[in-house]
Amino acid sequence: MPKGNTPGSGATEANMNNFENFMRWFVPPKDESASPYVREGVYTDPFTVPDSLQFKIRSALTFQSPDDIAEDIKRRLEDKENAEGGTIDKLDPSKVPSFKDVMGMDIGPYMDKVAQVRERAKNRDALRAGISNLAMSPLIGGQAAMEAARNVMNLTGTNMAAMASQNQVLATNPTKQKIAGKYFRL
Repeated sequence: MPKGNTPGSGATEANMNNFENFMRWFVPPKDESASPYVREGVYTDPFTVPDSLQFKIRSALTFQSPDDIAEDIKRRLEDKENAEGGTIDKLDPSKVPSFKDVMGMDIGPYMDKVAQVRERAKNRDALRAGISNLAMSPLIGGQAAMEAARNVMNLTGTNMAAMASQNQVLATNPTKQKIAGKYFRL
């Protein structure tokens, strides 16, 4: 008879025992701990505290039988059914669901919301188009060209004034003329 992870095969219990042995070695319970704080009751057994990492890992690795899983699903569906106030059995799969069943609202308010979204999109597109038109405007482009020309003119005038003052210094200082004459021709 093959040994698999089937109900009654003992594989689940063996896996659980291996895991519990590992967790007892990793974080021993109160009675087996070497720590006086744990033995005195300052710390609690992590396997019994639902918020502990050990409890969560153990519950995640607990292998269930298919019957347990089906019962859990059924219980969760019933809990959801009770929370919503409706029943799952009332839905008839042969009937086509209405717009309200699918979207959760009537078609009138839904169409109003769609129109509002469409209007916001139109406004944003108009704003984008206006900004791009403004950027490409010849008036603004002409002003920018005039500002650039003014900046070039200022830089040119400043450079010419600096060269003129340098020429004046070289003309009046014979030592600088000798040094400059070695490297440049005047």
